[in-house]
Amino acid sequence: MPSAQPDISKIWVNYLRNSRQFSCAICQVDVKPPTLDGFKQHFRHKNNVEKHPTEEEAILDAFQRMKLTSSKSQYLYQRSQSTEQDQNKGSKKRSTLDQLDDQQDSEHTSVFNAKESSDKKSRNKKIYSPPPSTPIRRGQGRQQVDGNKEFNRIPKGLSIRQLWSPGNRGPQEPSPLKTEPGPVAEAEADDSFTEDPSVSRLIRQLETKLISHGQLITKVEEMYRIPAILVSKCIEVYNAQSANRDLSQQLSNEQRQALIALQSKESELLAAVVKRINDLTVSIKRKHTKDFSSGEKEFYVGGSVNGTVVEALPDTGAEACFISPQLTSRLGLRPIAGPPKWITLANKKTVKSPGLVTVPWKFSKEQITHTINCWILPGCVSDLVLGNDFLKATNALKKVCHRIKFKVLGASKRLSLSYLGNEKQRLRGYLNGHLTAALPDTGSDAMLINGAYARNIGLEVDGSIENRGTIRLADGSTATISGIVRDVEWRVGGTTVQCNFYVLENMCVDIIVSNNYLFEMNIFSEQEEHFFDIHSEDDPTDYRLYFCILSLDKKKDGASSKDCILTLQELKELEKQEELYRRDKTRDEILQLPEEHREAAIRAEKARQQLWEAQKPEREAKWITELHMATANVQNSISRGGRWKKRVSMIFSTKGAG
Repeated sequence: MPSAQPDISKIWVNYLRNSRQFSCAICQVDVKPPTLDGFKQHFRHKNNVEKHPTEEEAILDAFQRMKLTSSKSQYLYQRSQSTEQDQNKGSKKRSTLDQLDDQQDSEHTSVFNAKESSDKKSRNKKIYSPPPSTPIRRGQGRQQVDGNKEFNRIPKGLSIRQLWSPGNRGPQEPSPLKTEPGPVAEAEADDSFTEDPSVSRLIRQLETKLISHGQLITKVEEMYRIPAILVSKCIEVYNAQSANRDLSQQLSNEQRQALIALQSKESELLAAVVKRINDLTVSIKRKHTKDFSSGEKEFYVGGSVNGTVVEALPDTGAEACFISPQLTSRLGLRPIAGPPKWITLANKKTVKSPGLVTVPWKFSKEQITHTINCWILPGCVSDLVLGNDFLKATNALKKVCHRIKFKVLGASKRLSLSYLGNEKQRLRGYLNGHLTAALPDTGSDAMLINGAYARNIGLEVDGSIENRGTIRLADGSTATISGIVRDVEWRVGGTTVQCNFYVLENMCVDIIVSNNYLFEMNIFSEQEEHFFDIHSEDDPTDYRLYFCILSLDKKKDGASSKDCILTLQELKELEKQEELYRRDKTRDEILQLPEEHREAAIRAEKARQQLWEAQKPEREAKWITELHMATANVQNSISRGGRWKKRVSMIFSTKGAG
């Protein structure tokens, strides 16, 4: 018996799959045979005369409308009827195909009407149909029905109950007939509740892999090039067919034009996608630009003067120590008799100091007293400014850098620039490939560049209104910021950063690097070999003459300090190596550009190289003049006590020591 059950199910499924059923729209009864004669016989039956038309045209019209009714809705209707009978009478199986006759259908309809009143009483109580005790093998046709609309609601008026589904399970009442399911039934039950693998694939997050900008462009081009290749192949086939003059196989002119338009559209789409990727890359690159110009941090050195707690400003951009008039009065200090001093600010403005005072300074948690000579600075924004010479003497920037602390302000204050005097310390570096010397100023909140110097080396200054502002100087006055230079590469040794520089016109130096950059990048300790001092009071603008540091090759057999000055030939070689480095770097940057932008970049680079070659004689004449000045300055330095060391030579690096 168990072996015969699947055969009956298979016969039943095949019957439902292959049979076409036509039901009457008036009485919802199957019409057999499903022909015009069957409809006439059904309409003219003695029980249907009152409800059905008898005219020939009306029957023909009803027959045509019946053809539009699929067997699927009728199948769902029959299934709902059998489901209601199963819940009230138990599982009633059909063993033969004769149970589908008209008499059995009418009995089903009467049972449905008899149970309609009892269903209204339990309308709020959900009744779930239990799964069949006997497994049913599902064929391909049944699977299509299940996958599309098997769980749709039954049309209104048929039943208020819902079809059972695995996702709609509820508390099941125990069946009066307890049968032990066989292995096949258990396997079928387990499989029916197994989660679809596609669901887990949708929920599982995709793994991401970072690729470079060039790889992304290549993948996008490959993706959009495939449709273009297919279109080209179609056009080739068209041309080949046209040559054979086989009119039955040729493409029409409209089809050929459509293929060409499709190819053009794909090319335009590819160009738009590549452009969008380049724009996003520029945006991401800008996000990676570090901001070293911020007034959120205030650096200070804790200490005391005669028992009074003072927070002093560590300022490597100050050539001496300075004190405010307010602190001078509060401490009761009196100026030392002597001539006044004129102090130069960052914008070349000069301020007159009324005198010099002696300050007994102690670092916090230390017992040693340091006697400092401080110039009184009218309007000084800090109570006490510790100059670069004092910071060097006490190793406050290297060995005992823990003395320098900072506090984060609640809101970003106005940017400050505390350059005071003519400080000679410089930091060698490359700004967009240009060898230059920057002033390391721990009293500056901003990365600054001289406007004239920025334009001279070809940097683009954004002078829009939102990029303009003011910066506070050491005496409390303000200077105007004329714009900003974005995404500039600044390299010192092996440390390269991309940052923005604010533009300050008529600044006393070409570049000033901020306290945030110096402390965050630990420049004083990690890049110590790139610091040097300008010993000349004249301070020539070409810093190549002062990139002379220790080397044992140049100083031999008691050579004088005069020999450590670069010769004209050495200057030419240094400039040549620097230009080669710049050209190599520019070439690499051009290769990274999209093809449509490379030609313009190559023309611009060739024009720059031609200008560089044309200006060679002018640069050589300038070097000859500066060589004489540098030689005289070195001789004066030796007579003043040997500001240049006796054992000196030079190391110049074409790409910076890194």
